[in-house]
Amino acid sequence: MDNQFGGNPAGSIEQPKIPNHLVLAILSLVCCGCLPFGIAAIVYAAQVDKLVAAGNIPAAENASNKARLFAILSWVFGIVLIVICGLLGAFSAIISNQH
Repeated sequence: MDNQFGGNPAGSIEQPKIPNHLVLAILSLVCCGCLPFGIAAIVYAAQVDKLVAAGNIPAAENASNKARLFAILSWVFGIVLIVICGLLGAFSAIISNQH
């Protein structure tokens, strides 16, 4: 509840909103083929809100950045693996047709 001057009630401190990237982490684990990075992304994403609630903002920002980094790495490596598997499949089909 706000006081008459439009601020927070006395004694309450508004916590900064730090994104936890949990949805991105879960999607990277489910949709991509790079499980280690996806698992790491979920672990770091799960820590963000707890660290904010504890008031450890620098650690929460660090965990948020790592969650985003590992989720993006999972997407990149997953896409690279899909492309490599597709190319290997195409080359094997070409080679098998030539013999």
